[in-house]
Amino acid sequence: MASEVEEVYELLLGRARAIDAALDAVARLHQDDDVPTAMYEAFTTEYEREKEQLRAVISTLRSEYPEVEREQLLVSERRVLQEEKSAVQDAIRTGVINDDIGERLLEEIDLKVDLVAAGESTVLGGGEGYDEFWRDLRDLGLAVDEGDGDAEITVVDHKQGEA
Repeated sequence: MASEVEEVYELLLGRARAIDAALDAVARLHQDDDVPTAMYEAFTTEYEREKEQLRAVISTLRSEYPEVEREQLLVSERRVLQEEKSAVQDAIRTGVINDDIGERLLEEIDLKVDLVAAGESTVLGGGEGYDEFWRDLRDLGLAVDEGDGDAEITVVDHKQGEA
């Protein structure tokens, strides 16, 4: 069960999303001339004020309660990984990549999802504990050098030493 602080945090996040939706709706209504300018400005002023207050409280909770920050990181990672998985599935479905390659990518994403579900971040700390298969391109006759943070790909000469 989530702690009281985590429940408050989720409540605040939910309210922040509701405010964003309300601001989008009132902007659309105003653009369609369904809300007069004065009313639009009143709605916008009130919702923006509340949004700023929520941001401040959310920021304070994140800084004062590390477990909230950690949980938010894991939630964000889960969401990003779901988007990643969806993109690969779309690429398979549309024929951009073949099924075998797609399955390799999906297995890798599923491994990351499992790590996140176990409470381990795949983006912070000491890395993921494995290398993505594409980073080991030697099997394809290529080598990746990421020494300075900029990846360089070079062709590996498999014929070295042959006459």
